[in-house]
Amino acid sequence: MSCAGSRVAVIGGRSAIAMQLRRKFFPEGTYFVRVTPSQGEREVRDYRAIAAPDLATFDVVINCAGVTAGSESELRRANVELPLALAHAAREAGASTFVHISSFSVYGREEVISQRTATQPVCAYGRSKLAADEALLALECPRFRPVIVRFPAVIDPDRRKGKVRLLISVLRRIHYIPLPTRDVRRSMISSSLSARVLADLVQASESKLVLAADPQPFTYRQVIQAIRGREGAKLARAILMPEIVFSPLALAAPSLHRSLFTDSLLEPGSNFAMGYPSDLYKTIEDMATGLGRS
Repeated sequence: MSCAGSRVAVIGGRSAIAMQLRRKFFPEGTYFVRVTPSQGEREVRDYRAIAAPDLATFDVVINCAGVTAGSESELRRANVELPLALAHAAREAGASTFVHISSFSVYGREEVISQRTATQPVCAYGRSKLAADEALLALECPRFRPVIVRFPAVIDPDRRKGKVRLLISVLRRIHYIPLPTRDVRRSMISSSLSARVLADLVQASESKLVLAADPQPFTYRQVIQAIRGREGAKLARAILMPEIVFSPLALAAPSLHRSLFTDSLLEPGSNFAMGYPSDLYKTIEDMATGLGRS
């Protein structure tokens, strides 16, 4: 890549995406972490303490730090105030590019998402991500370009939590799983493909806001098919049921029902990663293999 690794700073250096950036794209970059550092890492107790002098040698700053849960004030501190402070510090230090990870949560309950979809977050997390997006894009000037990347759920084979990992664990433990007759289709992306998108956007020549997901959507049937070869008869089999069967869950736990049984799909024409090789089901297979060893 034309941007030398030593000129790239990554905030949140132990996140799944940051680890992929280091492994595959910017091995000589500097990774800011809040734990005991190893080679190529710089320890900071609080990312909010990073100031312009800390970023003075970098052309590009990639922000992988943030939280997905917490109170409204906690989410605002981590997802709005922190990236804004980092962007101001990067701009003051002379960095030309600030790349920031955002979320499809800014679109609320929309089942089909595109560049034309109106933002209407319905949770504190989504509101915090949207506020950061808007504030960061407002910092654009001739010598500084913010780049915002909105991702759907990001999955990683080594991640110890998450709904996909829980699903695979359930599939390995039960004989049958009830599914809607009409399969669910949801956009997702692996940490590896997310890192590739970020690395490519470092080369962009202008400020932009992009949406990116794996070219293949997640479906329950494809998940079962993808890991059946590794699990064999031990893997749960689907029992197809009419959607009305799942109505009680929609009433009792609407958020859980939406995440499990409703579509959330990025239009191909709005997908920055549409031409990239899909690795979604390979990542899911790797997760299943890891669970088998544990």
